[in-house]
Amino acid sequence: SGAAVRFLDASLVSCLRLQLDDDDEDDIKGFVEGIGLTTSSAVVVPLTNRTSMDTHSTHWSLLYIDLNDNLALHLDSHHNYNHGAAEMATSDIYQLLKRAEVPEVIDVKCPQQENGYDCGIFTILHAQCLAEGKVLHSFRIF
Repeated sequence: SGAAVRFLDASLVSCLRLQLDDDDEDDIKGFVEGIGLTTSSAVVVPLTNRTSMDTHSTHWSLLYIDLNDNLALHLDSHHNYNHGAAEMATSDIYQLLKRAEVPEVIDVKCPQQENGYDCGIFTILHAQCLAEGKVLHSFRIF
């Protein structure tokens, strides 16, 4: 009977961040309802640092937004490299929901990658930990 936690697909996040027309109320309403934001208690958002359709991403991280408690937690395996992207995505989601009070993004202590290419795997593992209710700072990947 409670609202669901939504795990957003990366393609939906890309659409939200780079393609959704902010001036088209019908487009926004359809998008928000279509991905279940209006009936969600929280959303899990895979993030890249891509800022436009003309750029490429170089890093992935994970954002957890608790819509009931107005809390945004960022899990980044590369020393909070995507903090700015997490702030922008949080702001975008709150704007879509027409909520004025956007929470501060909190960077969570989580397992860190030891190279420049495992961010995608860490993002998936962080999402799995959230889904399983594991405490990330005490979870050892290897």
